[in-house]
Amino acid sequence: MFVLSRVSKSFGSHDVLVDVDLVVPPRARVGLVGPNGTGKSTLLRLLAGVEEPDRGAVTRPATVASLPQERLGRAGLSGGEAARAELEPLLRGALDALLRDEPTNDLDLDELEWLDDSVRRFDGAVVLVSHDRAFLDATVTRVVELDEWTHGTREYSGGWSEYETERRAAARAVVRAVGGIGDRA
Repeated sequence: MFVLSRVSKSFGSHDVLVDVDLVVPPRARVGLVGPNGTGKSTLLRLLAGVEEPDRGAVTRPATVASLPQERLGRAGLSGGEAARAELEPLLRGALDALLRDEPTNDLDLDELEWLDDSVRRFDGAVVLVSHDRAFLDATVTRVVELDEWTHGTREYSGGWSEYETERRAAARAVVRAVGGIGDRA
């Protein structure tokens, strides 16, 4: 199980994460979302132990595999074939958790289907950063949004579709609360 407790991370004077609390239990399927530059990859690196927080604490499971967004090129292999070659042995291993940054990049339809099935069958926890809405709908049961203004997180249950629905409803409620035009949103 991953546990982040009041984790903060900055680069120079730029706060990336501020007082983030997050629990990822065994077998969880979590999608990290947010605009570019909000700290999704940084959060993955903290979970993987590649970086340490400036403040706060991170507890990690015993065996974690983390694959960055950039792939190691292999001669003749396509981007999707290389991604599958990197990921396949990890999914067969005895891992507690898999962390993956943009796993659907360079994958064709057959490889996407293989990835969807592989993530669903994996026994450990999975934390993914992805802009692929269909992939998130198919694979995650919880969405953690990184907020570009507060540098914190908000959690939503369900996949991408549920996240979008809940997020829109919350935005309409805020507009109505301040006397705006929320009923037309």
